[in-house]
Amino acid sequence: MMGVNTTGLAEIVFRGIGVPLVHGQVVSTCDELKLVKWYATHNRAPPPAE
Repeated sequence: MMGVNTTGLAEIVFRGIGVPLVHGQVVSTCDELKLVKWYATHNRAPPPAE
């Protein structure tokens, strides 16, 4: 996954789990927390701010 910019990586991650945030869909707080935890665990960086 190295060499991929944050935006591209985020799109891949979101699409991979079926949560197209790039299209403006709202995610429940629970799913959002899970996504943030997964993102932080795998990338050691905060998710892109909205």
